[in-house]
Amino acid sequence: NVAEFDPNADVALDLDKWGVERPDQYQIQQAFFDQFGALDECVWAEKDRRGSEDQLLGDVSMAVKLNPEGRPFGVNATMPSGYEKSTKLKDCLREAAANAAYPKYDGPPVVVVFEFELDPGFVEQ
Repeated sequence: NVAEFDPNADVALDLDKWGVERPDQYQIQQAFFDQFGALDECVWAEKDRRGSEDQLLGDVSMAVKLNPEGRPFGVNATMPSGYEKSTKLKDCLREAAANAAYPKYDGPPVVVVFEFELDPGFVEQ
């Protein structure tokens, strides 16, 4: 179970609790990119539920609220049109994103956003 978060909520910058460091953007991207296999498994599970191997079209927007000490505080996902009610797919994608090995850092929580094609398909060779 991955929590969602309010992206409009105020962030208290308690300098006694948090340092001033920011996480490395490249490491964050690599951590998320390493989850593409898990994201693909979510897509294939959805295709199995639908009983079709047709490509799932559209882009997903994901916001991850990083916890400086490890697993994210929360993950929000905005699904493409036609998949808003696919809660199993959405929850699976959110869980995959939350399980990434994001870098630890000494600073306040930050929100990072990723956008990706839900099902980029494949080319047979």
